[in-house]
Amino acid sequence: PGPVLLGMAAAGRCRRRVHLDHDPDADRARQLPPDAGLRLRVETLTAHRRAIRDRLSASMTLIEGWRPADPSRPAALWSVRLVSGSRVAAVDLLFRMPDGGYVPVLIRGHRTTDPGSGARLTDLASLAGGDAGMLALPSRGDAHKKLRSHYHDVLALAHVHRVLLELGLASGEICGGIIGFGGSSTDPAWEDAAVIAWHSPDAAHGGVSVLADYDERFADRLAVARAAAERRPALAQPSRVSECRRCPWWPVCGPELEAVHDISLLVAGGDVDILRAAGATTYDDVAAMDPAVVAALPLTGIP
Repeated sequence: PGPVLLGMAAAGRCRRRVHLDHDPDADRARQLPPDAGLRLRVETLTAHRRAIRDRLSASMTLIEGWRPADPSRPAALWSVRLVSGSRVAAVDLLFRMPDGGYVPVLIRGHRTTDPGSGARLTDLASLAGGDAGMLALPSRGDAHKKLRSHYHDVLALAHVHRVLLELGLASGEICGGIIGFGGSSTDPAWEDAAVIAWHSPDAAHGGVSVLADYDERFADRLAVARAAAERRPALAQPSRVSECRRCPWWPVCGPELEAVHDISLLVAGGDVDILRAAGATTYDDVAAMDPAVVAALPLTGIP
């Protein structure tokens, strides 16, 4: 098999999906086709990206078709594909910082801010077509907006930072931005598409930096993918998670879970691990447990 490359979504993706995506023997004929809702979201995001490109192009020069091997280091790059080692990233925007390195900006089809304070924002209207030092990161947070929580976005930014670092293109500013879509229902002038919302992948999240969490997740998913690609014993087994609702591989995993009465079909979230640790891997096991033992478990879902 060729080299295994993982994209920006891999670190936050279901481990079994990563396995199936890279298993040459997986039955792809059983995959679900994209539903109408997904197709509409893709079309909406494509139009949103086009609108952002047009808005930025009116005030700056966006270089398209640039490759890391090119000797030039333009100030603003549009739609860049980066590959390094086992990582690949499709980046919407790269902005060159005063130190010569780049910071990434990704365009998403969801909200990026909420009422509050502390969000570091750059107004797209303030960006101009200068060269060195074109982009100055805000030193203070907004007084009326806070960042909306989208952990997968920050994991994606951490992924791009690692790729840029490996290619020798990363800025010393460990940060990345998200341009969102939508706004506050109470403020008709609110437009997340008008600002870059900055995140710091090296910031702590739950006591661990996002970069450290990303590195651990990526190493795990890479091991899962390589084992699958090389037809070695699988490192990830199916388990129902929230991602299953929109996963094309559910017609493969679902029947496997139903055949063994897997506990993840009965409970969700951390309760699955709690019950498995208590020796219950199927819902038949739960039915056979002492009710007092079950009642003593720190379950958070349904009784």
